[in-house]
Amino acid sequence: MRDLLKYVAHTPPDIADIIEGFDRPTTVIYQGALGLAPNVINEDGSVAIRIIKEDFCRHLVKRLRKPLVSTSANISGAPSPANFRTCSPLL
Repeated sequence: MRDLLKYVAHTPPDIADIIEGFDRPTTVIYQGALGLAPNVINEDGSVAIRIIKEDFCRHLVKRLRKPLVSTSANISGAPSPANFRTCSPLL
């Protein structure tokens, strides 16, 4: 939660409870992005943040002391792949 508050100005008051209820990686879109590179903030000022509980990723982010940024696994408008084999081939 402490890290989330560094990058988001407007979090729902019950966001900690909501996040705790996630049992798999989940992407949440927040309004009021703060302190992030302009190219990861949407035109409306929102940012999508992936909430993960997997130990390796959590420890990596903790050691880096910065969020990790990545592109989506699907081409814009295409369905999200269910696994690596169903990702679109590189163009």
